[in-house]
Amino acid sequence: MTQTKASILILLVFALTSNLWGQREVPDSQVRIEGIDFILSTGHSLQLTLPDSSLFLGHQAKQLSQKLEYRKGIANANLLIGTSYLLKEQLDSATFYVGKAIKQAEAYKLEKIQGRAYSNYGIILMYLGKLDSSEIYYHRA
Repeated sequence: MTQTKASILILLVFALTSNLWGQREVPDSQVRIEGIDFILSTGHSLQLTLPDSSLFLGHQAKQLSQKLEYRKGIANANLLIGTSYLLKEQLDSATFYVGKAIKQAEAYKLEKIQGRAYSNYGIILMYLGKLDSSEIYYHRA
């Protein structure tokens, strides 16, 4: 039943984004940013129950953010993708995307994303058995 709800939600988000990007009259950038933020918040809320759907939404949000050059969206999408991989226990991919999120959040001074990314990176290091390094990232978060 939850898989059906997730499929409907993904179709709804896809319809929303294709509607935003497919219009002849281009909406202003604020409307596009709000759409990207909606996709990201939906992806974050699905992470624990449906990490595959969350991963899909993260990639969609990243692609849309890159088209608009929305730096916060790109960093947040990388964090969403990395966290989804972490939940799926794919640590190499999780390390890559969370590391990118950390670099982008530091470069653009996005403190909330930076704190969540440090925390997730600490979890990854803990799973890898690097407890001293893990503790450092927890303190940074």
